[in-house]
Amino acid sequence: MRADPLLLGQCAEALDADPHSRDLAREARGLVLACGAALTAVLAVHRPGKDARGHGACRACGTRHCPTLRGISDALAAYALRPVATDQAEALRRAEADFGPATTALRLRDNGRAGSGWNRRSRSIGSSS
Repeated sequence: MRADPLLLGQCAEALDADPHSRDLAREARGLVLACGAALTAVLAVHRPGKDARGHGACRACGTRHCPTLRGISDALAAYALRPVATDQAEALRRAEADFGPATTALRLRDNGRAGSGWNRRSRSIGSSS
C-alpha cells in the first residue's frame, strides 16, 4: 500500500529490460494488492477453529488438515516469502484495529523477530516477551 505507483512507473520506464518486464514492474503494486486481497478473503474463511467435538479443524471445510491452508503454506514456502518487519505506525494501526482506540498510553517495543509485529504491554500482539 505504501509503494508510490507513480515512482514505480518511472522506475519501470528506466529499466533496461524488455517491454513485458517493464509492464510487470509498472503493474506490480496492483498485482500484489489484488493477490493480497484475494488471499485475505480465502484466509478469512479457511482458518483454524474447532469441530463439533472440540478438536482442531478448518472452519470452512471441517477437515483437520485443510488442503486450502496446506496449499497456501506450500506455495509461500516454495517461493521463500518471508514477512517484513512491522514498523511502529503499522503496529499501532493493527493494535487499534484489534483492541479499539487506545485510551491509555501504549508502550510499543520491538520484540526482535522480523514479521512478528510489536508487543503491547497489557495485551500481546505477536509473541509475548
